[in-house]
Amino acid sequence: MKQNQLISTLGLLVCTAACAMADDATSQRIRELDLKIAALKSERAGILAKNPAPVPQEAGGILDAQGQVGPRISNAVLYIKGDQSAGTGFVGSSGGKTYVYTTAGVLMGNTRLVIQNSAGVSFKKFGNLEAAENVDAVRMEITEEVKDFLDFYPGQPPLRINQKIAAIGAGGENAAVTVRNGLVLGTSAETLEVDAENNKDNNGGPILDVATGKVVGLASYMSDEQDSVWSEGTRQGQARRFACRLDRDLKWKTMKIGQFLADGKALLDYQTETLVCGLVGRRVRFGITGEETELYLKNREHPLVKAYSEMNLGGGGPRGTAATAEIQKKRQSMLAMAYTRAVRSKDSLKPETYAWFHRVRAKKSIEWREKCIEMLGR
Repeated sequence: MKQNQLISTLGLLVCTAACAMADDATSQRIRELDLKIAALKSERAGILAKNPAPVPQEAGGILDAQGQVGPRISNAVLYIKGDQSAGTGFVGSSGGKTYVYTTAGVLMGNTRLVIQNSAGVSFKKFGNLEAAENVDAVRMEITEEVKDFLDFYPGQPPLRINQKIAAIGAGGENAAVTVRNGLVLGTSAETLEVDAENNKDNNGGPILDVATGKVVGLASYMSDEQDSVWSEGTRQGQARRFACRLDRDLKWKTMKIGQFLADGKALLDYQTETLVCGLVGRRVRFGITGEETELYLKNREHPLVKAYSEMNLGGGGPRGTAATAEIQKKRQSMLAMAYTRAVRSKDSLKPETYAWFHRVRAKKSIEWREKCIEMLGR
């Protein structure tokens, strides 16, 4: 019995010694790891001291840590192409929803649209279209997942003259994003005047506040009008660039995208009909020949232009009283044809149902049609 107790006691002592040795080994390993961690931290601190992390040139602005326009902005800028025209748009966030923003002019006259960003991502799922009242701006809610979008300038502090802005565009078939830096030259309740260069492909693109990277406006139009000789040599006598302000609340009219595009197409067709009737009427009345203007060439397949082209109005034909009477008869017939076409479609537009952009232009187009009819009837 005593021998068995001795063996048990010896086993217990061996086990205890082994555990103690294991604990010492673990503690030693932990100490070694702590020393390595401390050495690595010291090395990291030395590296950072020699190579400080890059600081954004415009903290929170349009530039990233490397001083470049990052994908957050470039991927939110869109190239919008239709069967009649093309322009720029952008993805913006408002009220918890994401929208494609652009000008009504970019969509004008198109029946089909392709919308994509510079990364090649296309957007195809939209809700209704909303058109702003009193300004050239429209938006379409995107009903699919959107990764990159722009936020809007909150309106405070108020925009200042000479505040730095950037006009972003996506012109060309490859939807390449371009950045044009500039300043705010003038402000009103609805409009900004900027000096950032742009072209027609950039129409509908965002105007960003450089410091915050937020949208302050929508590039809408360029004017080179000179009110008087006193504007020569001044800013008012040069091409001026304007943007619709988006740093404010806008009143939106909701309608179907298809209806908006159809209204624009109807308005464009109406304007073309007025111009063609006036063109043919002017040529017949004043005996103009051989003047192949851009409007004439563009509308060679128009029924009225084809009828005019096929009608011999006496150039090189027989002379004399009979010939003159025949020419006069043809001219009267041509004028009557133009007059009939102009009158027949005079009341086809319904401006009261249109969005603001189309409504304003429809009313003006109706005035032009009435003047055209008056001219043809004389």
